[in-house]
Amino acid sequence: MTKLKISPKDLLTTLKRPLVHDGMTFIASDTAKAQVFSMMATKIAGYFDDQVDVVTCPESSSTMAWELAEAVAAKLGGVPVVLDITRKKKGAEVEIDPDEWDEWVATVRKKGKDDAYIASTRKKAESLVKRWRKGGIPATKDVPHEIRKFLMLHTAGGSIDQVWGKRVLVIDDNVDKAETLRSIHKALRKAGASDVHLAAGWDYSQRKEQ
Repeated sequence: MTKLKISPKDLLTTLKRPLVHDGMTFIASDTAKAQVFSMMATKIAGYFDDQVDVVTCPESSSTMAWELAEAVAAKLGGVPVVLDITRKKKGAEVEIDPDEWDEWVATVRKKGKDDAYIASTRKKAESLVKRWRKGGIPATKDVPHEIRKFLMLHTAGGSIDQVWGKRVLVIDDNVDKAETLRSIHKALRKAGASDVHLAAGWDYSQRKEQ
């Protein structure tokens, strides 16, 4: 028997689209997808019973986040799922958030990073912002993690008024460094959500506490 070395990230990919690995194509069946979504949704819902008024998910090129949000909402007793509460910023809207920048600088200094590293990172960020202002939408996956922290690539969407005074649960299909959920959390709190919970079906970092 040959063992295939497939990473957790690749395994998750089969729930979104076919995975080609070592010349072979892997496709998750509809039954397998339903079982995985059900297990994920059951576990997530178990943490937030009677603590949620609205469920939402990030704007994404994948339908998995939306499907998982629907499954979680159903297990929470039919809590409404509202899309377009937040959205990805357009190129012209992206800027370096001064508060997030200061926080990032303080964090990397504690980790021993010098002024040259900080200046270089700032230059990269400014170059990206300048390019995006000429048009186009930032692709989150193509932005270095350290830069995402202070660009805050998500903002309020057309349905943001539906979170005022509400307890909101944001469901993503997966989380790595958590910059997407972090920027959404900030946008929802700014919009008046009374509480914001964050959850994902798959955590690449294997963190036990968020």
